[in-house]
Parts: sequence; C-alpha cells; structure tokens
Amino acid sequence: MGLFRKDKEETKFDAEKITSKERLNKDWLRCVFIIEIMGRPPKYISDAMKLVLKGFSKEKGVEVLKHKIHKPKKVFLKGEKPDKKQKMRELFSTFSEIEFLVESMGRLTELTFDFMPSSVEILEPQTLKLEMNAARNIINDIATKLHKNDAVVKTLYAQNLNLKRELEELKK
Repeated sequence: MGLFRKDKEETKFDAEKITSKERLNKDWLRCVFIIEIMGRPPKYISDAMKLVLKGFSKEKGVEVLKHKIHKPKKVFLKGEKPDKKQKMRELFSTFSEIEFLVESMGRLTELTFDFMPSSVEILEPQTLKLEMNAARNIINDIATKLHKNDAVVKTLYAQNLNLKRELEELKK
C-alpha cells in the first residue's frame, strides 16, 4: 500500500533532457508530498485527485518520479450517529503520495502553498546550503501569502458579522 508498490494507478514519468541523478547533483531536492481530498461521491474525489496530479506534473521546475493515488474511503465524523439522512452526508477521503524532484527550496515553498499538502518530506540532500538572498525571498513570500490570507479571513469574518446582524434585525 506504500509509495513503492507497483499497481495500475502508479505512473513513472520520463525525465526531460537531464537525468534525475544529474538534477540531484545540481542541487535539486528529492521530496514527497502527501495531498488529501475529501468530498463526495468517491468517483468525484478520485477524478479531482487525478487532475491535481496532472497539474502538479506540469509545474515548472518539477520532475515527478512516481505517484500513487489511494482508493477513497468513507470518513466518519466524530460523534456522528447513523440515521436515514446518513447517505446525504456521507463523505469520502483519498490521498496521494507524490515523489518528485524540485529545482530549489524556494520552488518547494511555492508548491507547498499552491498544493497545500498535509505532509512534506525532503528526502535528499541530507544537508541544504541556502544563500541569504534565497532565504530572504522565501521568508518574504511566506509573509506575503500570510498577509493575503489574513486579509481574506478578516473580510469574511466582517461579512459574517454583518449577515448575523441583518438576520437578527429580520427576526425582530
């Protein structure tokens, strides 16, 4: 069931002009992402995961070495009791393991924000050397994305408060 078992849904991608070994020698990183999707019906989340993987494999500065899509499984929410409406609320979850090479730590950071994996593992190299400018760019990119997300959350929070006030006024 792990990443390295061969089955129908596992795919090996051919390297472009440069081999994977040569990329690792040129300071590329070998990583694994775990990406999860929850929803319904099961076929929908399987198809959505395939689209995510297709998009990931087309990313600039990335070479997918292998991936595995796990079959969707029913999710039981904490404290949920089965009833007649159970079928309407059924949720399923699937995940993929993606082993890939990425050209830089900065690019890995971008991919992490873009694909929101639940787990990131850097397999190689064992030691990273990061130039000050690259480190500064990574931190500034993180700060920018955090500020954008914070602005969205604050806007949604304010809209939610306004809707609650309007609902209370309508109830009167």
